[in-house]
Amino acid sequence: MLPADKPSAAKWAAGVSDAEALDVAIERARAALGSLADKPDVLMVFVSPHHEARYGELAERLAQSIEPAALVGCSGNAVIGAGTELEGRPGLALLAGRIPGCTVRAHWLSPDVPPPEDERWLEIAGDDPRGFILLADPFTLDADAVGRALDQRRQGATVGGLASGALRRGETAIFLDGRLERTGGALLSLSGDVTLDAVVAQGCRPVGRPRFVTRARGNVIDQIDGRSAASVLRELYEQLDERDSKLFRNSLFIGIAMREQAETYQIGDFLVRSLIGVDTRSGALAIGAPVEDYTVIQFHLRDAQTSTEELEQLLARYVDEHTGQTQPESALVFSCLGRGVGLYGEPDHDSRRITNALGRLPTAGFFCNGEIGPVRDKTFLHGYTSALAILRPRDDKNPA
Repeated sequence: MLPADKPSAAKWAAGVSDAEALDVAIERARAALGSLADKPDVLMVFVSPHHEARYGELAERLAQSIEPAALVGCSGNAVIGAGTELEGRPGLALLAGRIPGCTVRAHWLSPDVPPPEDERWLEIAGDDPRGFILLADPFTLDADAVGRALDQRRQGATVGGLASGALRRGETAIFLDGRLERTGGALLSLSGDVTLDAVVAQGCRPVGRPRFVTRARGNVIDQIDGRSAASVLRELYEQLDERDSKLFRNSLFIGIAMREQAETYQIGDFLVRSLIGVDTRSGALAIGAPVEDYTVIQFHLRDAQTSTEELEQLLARYVDEHTGQTQPESALVFSCLGRGVGLYGEPDHDSRRITNALGRLPTAGFFCNGEIGPVRDKTFLHGYTSALAILRPRDDKNPA
C-alpha cells in the first residue's frame, strides 16, 4: 500500500490462495479503497503462475474495477503480501493507494533498451524523479542496462526484480495498466512529494580482511596484494574455523567495494558477486563481475544465519538513520527464489523481520529471478538478495 491521503485512510495488501483469487482480491480492494475520495494513484500486482490462465483477465479487470492512475505488476514464483510469503501455493498480492503531491507514471520498456544518453530516458524518467520501481522479464530485458540509464536521471533509488515462475521466453507476465505483456518490462516512476528508500540485503558477511586487486583482466583476478590470487584464497581458508571452512567450500563469494578510499568497511559497502572458478595452474580467480587494478575486495560467506543477521542489521540501521524523519507508509519486497523456506527452513522469514523493524506496514512483492537495488547509489542486478523499496512522504530533513 502506498501512502494514502491521511493516516486513517483504508489500506490493504493481501495474498489470497483460493480458486476465486481474482474475484476475492477485487472485492476486498474496492471495499478497502472505498473510503478514499479519489481513485488510487497506483496499483501494484503480483501473481503466481497457478493463475496463468487468467493473466490477461487479471490486468484488464483490475484496471477497470479499481481504476488506478497507474497499474504495474508481474508474475512471480511465489508472492508476498500482508507479512505472508505464499511459497508453493496459488497467490495474488495487491498494493494500492494514493500519494498526495506525487506524479506517478507507468511505462512499458521494450527489449531494445536505448543507451543511457538517449533523450528518450528524459521522457521516461519525468521531471524531478524521486525513484523507480522496475519489473523486468528475465528473458528479454537487460535490467542492468536499464539501471545504469536510470542512475543518471533519478534522485531516489531504483528497486525491483525479474519476473519468475517461467522456464522459457513468453511465459512470464508483465502487467501495465490494463494489458498483459510477455516481453520487456514495466517501470513505475515517482516524482514530487515522495521518498523511495532502499534496503538491499545480499545475505553475506565478510571474512578475512579487505585487500587490493593488483592485477586484473576483465572478470579475472590474477593477483591480490601482489600475490597469486589462489594463494591468498588458500591462506584465508587455513585461517577459518570449522563452521566457516564448511561454508568456504560451498558458499564463497567475493565482495567488490563500492566506497573508495575508506579506512573501514561495513555491511552494505560491497557488491557481492559469485566466484566462478579458480585456475590451478595460473592461480587466477574468475568472478561474476569485471574488476580493475587497485579495486578493494573482500571474500564473503553466505548461510541462513548470516542472511538473517545481515537483514536484521540493515533494517535496524535504516530505522536508526531515519529517526525524526517522515515515517514509512508502505514497502515493496523483492526476494530471491533462493531465500524463503528453502534457505531458512521456516515460512515468512524475511517478512517477519521487516514487520519487526518497520511495524505492520502494507507490503507486497514476490520471489524473483534476480533482484534490483542500489549498492552505494549505483543500481545492480543481484542474486540471493532481498531488496526493499520503502515509501514515505518527502520531508525537509531529507529532500532527496
